[in-house]
Amino acid sequence: MSQPLPAPGDRFRFTCLGHRSHGLCSPLSAPKLERLLAQLRLQRGEVMLDLAGGKGLLARAVVERTGARAVVVDANPHFLAEGRAALTDPRASRGLAADLDELVFTHPRSRKSSHPSHPSHQGTAAPADLIDYVQGDVAELAAAGRLPTPAALVACVGARPWADRRTTLAALCDLTAPGGQVLVGEGYYRAAPDAEFMAFLGEEDPAEFEVAFDDHPRLAAELGLELRWSHAASLQEFADYDGRFCEALESWCLAHPSDPDAPAFLERIRAWSGVMTRHGREVMGFGWYLYQRA
Repeated sequence: MSQPLPAPGDRFRFTCLGHRSHGLCSPLSAPKLERLLAQLRLQRGEVMLDLAGGKGLLARAVVERTGARAVVVDANPHFLAEGRAALTDPRASRGLAADLDELVFTHPRSRKSSHPSHPSHQGTAAPADLIDYVQGDVAELAAAGRLPTPAALVACVGARPWADRRTTLAALCDLTAPGGQVLVGEGYYRAAPDAEFMAFLGEEDPAEFEVAFDDHPRLAAELGLELRWSHAASLQEFADYDGRFCEALESWCLAHPSDPDAPAFLERIRAWSGVMTRHGREVMGFGWYLYQRA
């Protein structure tokens, strides 16, 4: 059975509604995920930290392919509950079930993985025993020493838990074991946005509009990280991700007109969809970067 939606007024309700049909809450296609997984150096039993990991699809993919352990950390308790429930019941998350089939499983769920290091070939525990979900603020948990570190792989995709890009990347590096890997997903701009789009976004730091795809690896090199793989999400990948988000929210609002959040949510998502269709999808980019720590 699907997980219940957050109650009206819940600060996570908008993003939960928009990501109802998503498992992976960032733009990436199945072939590119395969490329990413092929670059990982995790061994069975090592630990992956998936920070701001949402429903944990990325962690699930890594565990399914490598037999590693994973800890998914996120401030959103609803995403975590959905991911946890879906480990034992695919019906608990329509988005996770769909994205797992498309992005992770190349064969029906009832068959073993084709990957030789998958737990089904090694006699290790099932994914439900290999993934933990921790709710809380990533930076606060790290400062309190409540994360299992150093980890062989630290991922942070689509979020910036610390003050800025450099501080976040340095913190991720500190959580990673020597010789381990750091996976980052960050937004950037393919081209300078026009005045309407800039005003709509309301970005306080104009320098953010000048961030390009290649800027992140340059910053990482200054911190001693070696780039091992990168991918700029294609226009189609970005449009698929954003289109599903907009469609999920608008359809829910139209189906629940008496819900107290529906009018404001509908106005908000239609404004976003309109601006993105006119300007954003050609301008906004999303970069994936996999680094090796010395």
